[in-house]
Amino acid sequence: MEEQAKLYEPNFVEAMKGEADGAAEALAKSKYANELSDYEKVLFLNFATYPLLYALKPKEDCSCIAFLPPATANGKVIVGRNTQFGLNMGNYGLAYAAVPPAPAHRFMTNPIAGRLFDLGIATDTPLYISQTAAIAEARPGINDSFLMAEGAIFGNSIEEAADLIVHGSLAYREATNRKTTLRSNPVNYTIVDAETAEVVETTATCWAVRHPGDFGENDFIIATNHQLCQYSYDEKDVRMNVPMYDESICNQFGGCKKEMAPQLKDKVFAGYDTEELVIPEPGSGTRYWALHWSAMYNHGKVDVEMLQGPLFLGSRFWYDINGKKIEYQLDPTTGHWMSVSYLYYHATVEGDSGGYPEKYKNEVPGSLIYVPANRTAYWELYKPSMWEGKWEQMTFK
Repeated sequence: MEEQAKLYEPNFVEAMKGEADGAAEALAKSKYANELSDYEKVLFLNFATYPLLYALKPKEDCSCIAFLPPATANGKVIVGRNTQFGLNMGNYGLAYAAVPPAPAHRFMTNPIAGRLFDLGIATDTPLYISQTAAIAEARPGINDSFLMAEGAIFGNSIEEAADLIVHGSLAYREATNRKTTLRSNPVNYTIVDAETAEVVETTATCWAVRHPGDFGENDFIIATNHQLCQYSYDEKDVRMNVPMYDESICNQFGGCKKEMAPQLKDKVFAGYDTEELVIPEPGSGTRYWALHWSAMYNHGKVDVEMLQGPLFLGSRFWYDINGKKIEYQLDPTTGHWMSVSYLYYHATVEGDSGGYPEKYKNEVPGSLIYVPANRTAYWELYKPSMWEGKWEQMTFK
């Protein structure tokens, strides 16, 4: 994997070496200080962990939504991303800004501590790229955070950023004799500029692109943790009439069929006969439809404050596929009406990893909002509803 990183973007490998040198004093205090070199520890954090995690289970953690000008109150594109790592990783979230030498763009990102990039990157281009995990098998290759960073830091447009993620630079293709990047993880990349947005869906071997409106969105686009595109390109860049999802994903997330999730058919939800509802399996699907209907019902009204609040990044409810709001379920274990955010693992945009009663597993949550036209980023490093005071803010001058 290190060799793939060198072929794809050698500057990132040098940056990891610099990170290891800078962290030497702190790493020497670790009980694992003598197990690996400092560089190997940083390499592991940046490159080797996610393929293992993807191999263990599909990740269902993060949500992103981008609004086009007609959907917002001020007529400017706004994008927001919510992060939840319920992986008992024992890590911390952070945010930093960097001014790399040209031709790289200035950027800010909010990664997990120890990683160069993660979750989302905003640049002064202005571009924003977010990555949310998708569903498919993983393999050794280029980590998604490096692909995202390459597109954001060196891309000058949505098209260039997508091309760097999917195909890599000309130098990379010549060095590897590949037509597409050797990607390790299935990921949905939301790429946003001051005018529009798109989602590049990828697996290790396939890719496709969708745009606002392709699936009934009204001037917005959403990426959670499942794929929707009904076509794909293979590793040789040949278009196929093969969806990015398979039938099991279709049934699980409600992306292409309107069927009640089987495990919910015998449940009771406040104010509804269960048979009235069309609910995908709790997780990526319920977060997708919660964002979809919140965006539909608030078209033309969305601003930064609304995006930060309980309707979007701080939301703890569901909408079913047909737009019916669901907040509570009768918990058969306790006999009490409980919020769906407590009863299911990361089934709401702002959720909990342990279910009820709350069992936080060293979550690493956090949110980032970017307004490309203003080149202004807003972020917090916990859960939106629990963050005290104003969000942190930075503007590229």
